[in-house]
Amino acid sequence: MKPNFISNHDAQGSVFANLLTDYMFKRVYGNKDVLLSFLNMVLTDIEVADLEYQSTETLGNSPNERKAIYDLKCKSKDGEIFIVEMQLARQKHFIDRSLYYSSLAVNHQANSANSQARLVHREWDYAINPVIFIAFINFELEHQEDFPAGEYISEYMLKETTTGEIMTHLQRYIFIELPRFSAQAEQCVSELEKWVYSMRNMHKLKDKPSNFNENSLTRLYDLSKFANFDTNEYQLYKNSLMFISDYKNTIEYAKEEGRAEGRAEGRAEGKAIERTDIVKKMLSSGMSAEQISEMLQIPIEEVN
Repeated sequence: MKPNFISNHDAQGSVFANLLTDYMFKRVYGNKDVLLSFLNMVLTDIEVADLEYQSTETLGNSPNERKAIYDLKCKSKDGEIFIVEMQLARQKHFIDRSLYYSSLAVNHQANSANSQARLVHREWDYAINPVIFIAFINFELEHQEDFPAGEYISEYMLKETTTGEIMTHLQRYIFIELPRFSAQAEQCVSELEKWVYSMRNMHKLKDKPSNFNENSLTRLYDLSKFANFDTNEYQLYKNSLMFISDYKNTIEYAKEEGRAEGRAEGRAEGKAIERTDIVKKMLSSGMSAEQISEMLQIPIEEVN
């Protein structure tokens, strides 16, 4: 058993960590048993029996093209590729980025298959494995007016527009919109509902809800309990938590500056301050320049 970092709670009295931080997302979903449980909750039409984690970086088709830096990427024993992401803040081209990330994973298969086919003097037959993109997002997507008010999971794939016939299952996009989930712990029935509730609320709780009895949830809460952190793990968590706080503060500061000045130069100055402060905090937390460039959608030269 790991030594307690201080006690069973942090300085604010919290018993569990905030699962929306970068460190906790990787700590939780970097655990194979936890990830398998989660994937099988979300993907009810397939069974994921085993996984191998893959590199979180995929290069573009040329040195001049943007590469993809995933939060998490893995492959099942049957060949399905899973990309699991966390997006805290609304991003202008988030859906476009999701498509790009998924398409790069398809293209990477093509490059690998072509190389293998040449070894046996054959042509690649275009067969590819499914790529499934799953994202927790801490904002709401723009849906059509008749989208159900209480629906917090949306899934997209290529379909025929008149009949709804599915063209292929090879590319799927699943978005879990956390702000749209409003159930209380006692109202949660399914394992997935309990999981999403925990993603939103665990850091506010003193104990695991009494009706959250599934083994997967026990593992999730054990991984997130401060009593199971060592000193280094707790510091990594605090660094990650600090980034979220600073990000929110600098965004609000930039907005206030823009409103107070009422001038284009005031807004530009606010944005510059926001970006500089965020980049500094991200670098100090150990993130690479490439990761920061990807997350903030800015040229890597502005990071360095």
